[in-house]
Amino acid sequence: MILLAGLLGLTAALYPLSQLGFRDSLQAVLKSFDIAVEQYARVSGTHWYELELTATDNLTLARVVCRCPVVGTWKDGLIVLHEGKPRAVGKSQTYSNLYPLTARLIAGEPLRVQSERIEMQGRTLRWLLGKIDQRRVYFLNGEVQTGKVDVGDGIDLYRPVTYSGQTMTLRYARAQELGPWLDLVAAKGELFVQFWLRPGEQPVFFDLGHDPPADPIPAELKPFL
Repeated sequence: MILLAGLLGLTAALYPLSQLGFRDSLQAVLKSFDIAVEQYARVSGTHWYELELTATDNLTLARVVCRCPVVGTWKDGLIVLHEGKPRAVGKSQTYSNLYPLTARLIAGEPLRVQSERIEMQGRTLRWLLGKIDQRRVYFLNGEVQTGKVDVGDGIDLYRPVTYSGQTMTLRYARAQELGPWLDLVAAKGELFVQFWLRPGEQPVFFDLGHDPPADPIPAELKPFL
């Protein structure tokens, strides 16, 4: 009877984990960052997710404890919002801002993603942001080429905006990360706007209008072409 009572108690304690599947149950118990990354790669775009995280800041060595919203993946790791700012979490000090000690992925409400493709030739980021309702949750991804030449310092470390030569790459960028580049005119390229919608939230009305794109070639340079 004692053995039976013990088995029944163990069964009741483990029942919630049985609903998750073996890998997800293991992740909940072990709080393994590797399992959290693999799990998010399988389920991204289906729900809002948070990462229950204990980590070390690679720059300051400060201990970071948070329940951070997850927005994407990055070089075998995750991109999270920590205190409102995008940070890369991973085991590489070269690529990541935060080194994970323990991590557990937590599912939230169902997520619906509305994606819009924008041809950026002759346009600026300021123009694009003017078309986006800033009250919505959104992220910008993609590449454009501009006339600006940059050395591309530290492009391996995650940043929402990076340069390599004349190519500007956006990875889960928002208005607050775009200040220095708002008025650069794109010579070519395209961006995708992801609007993240909660249950019951109406789709975004996204109208680019009929504004003609600007000429990406400065007038003073045209006589030399």
